Amino acid sequence: MSKLPQRERVVIPERKPMTLAREVAILRRFARCGGCGKPLSSRSEYVYDHEIPLEICGRDEPDDMRPLCHDCDKPKTAADQGVIARAKRLAGETCAGPTRRPIPQRPDGGWPPPGSRKLQSRNTLKRKRDDAHR
Repeated sequence: MSKLPQRERVVIPERKPMTLAREVAILRRFARCGGCGKPLSSRSEYVYDHEIPLEICGRDEPDDMRPLCHDCDKPKTAADQGVIARAKRLAGETCAGPTRRPIPQRPDGGWPPPGSRKLQSRNTLKRKRDDAHR
């Protein structure tokens, strides 16, 4: 088990509609792409992106949003998805049990019992190897 503290389940807030007032508040802060700095002229050239995704405690406020051109938005969204998935894994939100099967253990401790054929064959092979090196 991980020694990290348990993450509380995040309540994702509802996204507010993009009103003209919110769009103006965002565009006052950014007249260019928030990633590469390319000037934005047409509304179809960019999307509004949360700097901190809502799924990991971001806020749906204009202070946490910025315009990104489509070329900058794709890699940031991919990176955000990885961070979100990791946070959910750490919180235990994605699966109910361990992700790997436990290693099967033998009831007698895992070693062949003394005098067994398997142990004898190992010792025989070791002796033959030692004799060959002499």
